[in-house]
Amino acid sequence: ILIDETGIELQEHIMEKIRNFPDVLKDKKHLQSFLGVVNFAGIFIKDLAKYRKDFRPLLKETESLKWKWEEIHTQRVRELKQVCSNLSKLAIPQDEDELVVYTDANDYRWAALLMKKTTTREEPCRYTGGLFSEQQAQVWHINEK
Repeated sequence: ILIDETGIELQEHIMEKIRNFPDVLKDKKHLQSFLGVVNFAGIFIKDLAKYRKDFRPLLKETESLKWKWEEIHTQRVRELKQVCSNLSKLAIPQDEDELVVYTDANDYRWAALLMKKTTTREEPCRYTGGLFSEQQAQVWHINEK
């Protein structure tokens, strides 16, 4: 990550690593490597969990649950590559700035955005989010009723 007075940006070599991954990943370890590099860009990506959701079953691969790459996985890799090729700089909040946190959630994921609010505009400072575990998702449904 590069930080200067104008903001925070991802280093080019990280974006290049993401671009250089093939669209079809060969196994669980290859997927973990790809997602590990994407995680370096995580604070720049709005709703990263949305893209990661479809990989969850592949990461749970066991003897009884074999690796099965499908078109949706290829599509998600391409989407992540596209998103990572257009990352915006993040703002650095100053002491005098008002900070606003926006949140969102649904049945499978949560997301948040920290914004720097000045008198003239809002600028993103950081994105974060994640996927609910199966147990957390069940609690969510129980609490809805």
